[in-house]
Amino acid sequence: MVILPTEKKIDWSRPPVVVFSLLLINLLVFLWQQSNDANVYQTAIEFYSESSLPEQEWQPYVDFRIRGGDIDEPTLQEEREYLFLDLVFDPKFDEFLQETIPYYAANDATRYEWITERAELRRQVNLLSAKAYGLATHQVSVINLITYQFLHGDWMHLLGNMIFLLVCGFAVEASLGGRRFLLFYLLGGAGGGALFQLSQMNNDEIDYLVGASGSISAVMAMYVTLFRLHKIEFFYWLFVFVGYFRAPALLLLPLYIALEAVKWFITPESNIAYSAHIGGFVTGAALVALAQRFMTQSIDDDYIEQRQDEDLERKALDRVYRAIAEYEFEKALTQLEPLLAKSEAKQRAQLLGVKLNLVNALGNQQKTDFLVHCIDQNQHFDGLDSAIHHWWGQLSDAEQQAIDNHQRVKIGLRLMDLDQYQASESILYQLVDSHYKQPMVAKLARRLAHFYERQGIVSRTTTMTELADSLMHSGMHDSRTQL
Repeated sequence: MVILPTEKKIDWSRPPVVVFSLLLINLLVFLWQQSNDANVYQTAIEFYSESSLPEQEWQPYVDFRIRGGDIDEPTLQEEREYLFLDLVFDPKFDEFLQETIPYYAANDATRYEWITERAELRRQVNLLSAKAYGLATHQVSVINLITYQFLHGDWMHLLGNMIFLLVCGFAVEASLGGRRFLLFYLLGGAGGGALFQLSQMNNDEIDYLVGASGSISAVMAMYVTLFRLHKIEFFYWLFVFVGYFRAPALLLLPLYIALEAVKWFITPESNIAYSAHIGGFVTGAALVALAQRFMTQSIDDDYIEQRQDEDLERKALDRVYRAIAEYEFEKALTQLEPLLAKSEAKQRAQLLGVKLNLVNALGNQQKTDFLVHCIDQNQHFDGLDSAIHHWWGQLSDAEQQAIDNHQRVKIGLRLMDLDQYQASESILYQLVDSHYKQPMVAKLARRLAHFYERQGIVSRTTTMTELADSLMHSGMHDSRTQL
């Protein structure tokens, strides 16, 4: 379930410089710093494999695991080949070795070599971004409370956080000012990290927290706290249900926290740090509440109080999406038409894409009428070209010839734009046979001649050139040549 505040729109007269800077920094860290982690990981594995450590450390590892009480030696022996990565990367085992190597080493020379190789492995493993800059569960570090906020587990983790930051961050930055927003952002992330560490105090496992989720949670809490009990707009997404609603802003804060707490309770083994989210929410709300109480001049109340015009078009589009979610495609199509009639160019392309999906679902004549209209009006938007190609290929000869000649020649020209020359040539001969006398038919023949010329097919180039000349100068007649 996703609920995002969307009351404000970006004011480009005061662009969100800090938000854009944070987006760029997070992206650069992921592309530059974290892109090398795979190489570091592989280098550590290769070093361990080629060293004397695998044989020396197997018995200590068996003792380490048995001491933990979760497994017996025969089982470990059976699973030995699957436990290799644990020997390399398990931080608790590394701590165990630092204390016990002297007891396992047969002599001083063996002990020196073992300690030296283990130290080199530790150095290589510690180069991994998460270990170097992530937030360890049992290690308090002010620096890492900041740096962990700029690391991410994968592309989806990064993109999800950055989308939330962009959607929510610009309004908070406009309200607080760039410097204060940056300070509160970092403190919110630190608060999320601190609660994560507190929640892991009784957990013996060593883990590392990465991601801006605590900071983003703080930004969302700042947003709703700044608007207090003003009714603002929220976007929601629950399974297939999407839309907007209005509610007093601050009432959503307990909901945010409750949702994270429930997720934390029912999935305690999840690799998502719900405790960091809760810590971010609480810290962000507290920081803004303190600013509202003691630093009232630091908040742009005029920006917050400025009423947004009620977006009737968005509400109408919301009704369209509701109808789609309920599989009422005819209803959705009817509701979409008024929006298309008064939409501007950029929004119109988006709405036409929605309509294309609807007529694809409905099929039959509505799809044909819509695509023919788009071709006639020379429309261009995402997905249209592939839809035209697929649609024309599915029509029978009778269905193709039932379309008006004027429209068919435009379809032929559009298919040429898509390199569907065979379909275009078929349309050309349909038009010739029907004695359709328009210059655009000659244009279609001329474009086919140019196509065959580029392909180096001389006979067809000649045929299409002669046909185009015949159509232009001699009127329409049956000049079809057998190829």
